[in-house]
This record gives sequence, structure tokens and C-alpha cells, in this order.
Amino acid sequence: MIENEKKFRKWITKDEKGSNSKIKHTTNSKISNLNVVSILIGETISEKNLFNEICVEKISNKLRPYRNEKSILEYKIVLKQYAQMVQHLLKNTLVKTK
Repeated sequence: MIENEKKFRKWITKDEKGSNSKIKHTTNSKISNLNVVSILIGETISEKNLFNEICVEKISNKLRPYRNEKSILEYKIVLKQYAQMVQHLLKNTLVKTK
């Protein structure tokens, strides 16, 4: 499961280039990859466990018994994007509260 899935879809869609069908396919693939990661590690993907590069590495290490390095590298791409979104959301929240 992915917390903030709608926000994440919006986040990755704004960064994608190309046709709408290509964007939709890429976005769905990334969401699917995050869901697989969530199932494999037995945790919901959220801002509590994925908010920076250290979190990306911790989650990647949890995947090692289940996936080969090539697959883990693919998962890391989307894990990093989720962490970047969380950082962006946190920064905007802090700016608004000042």
C-alpha cells in the first residue's frame, strides 16, 4: 500500500515527458513497483519510512532476499522519487507555517 498515492501520481506525472498514454503507462509502472516493494517488505510506503536517501537504502536492503540487484536498482528509482516528493511536501509545509 502507498500512502499519498494520489499526490505521488501527480508528482511523477508532472516530471514525465511524452504522450499521455506513455505517461499513464510509466506512472502505473512506478505505482506498481512501489506496491510490490510494500508487499515484499511488509510495510506501507509512507512519509514515515521513506523520506530521504538513507530510507531508500534501508528499504533496498530489505529487498535483497527477494530480488536481484537489477530489480532492486529499478525499485530504487521510484523509491527516490517518492522520497523527493516527501521532502518537497515537508519543505512546503514548513514554509507555510513560518
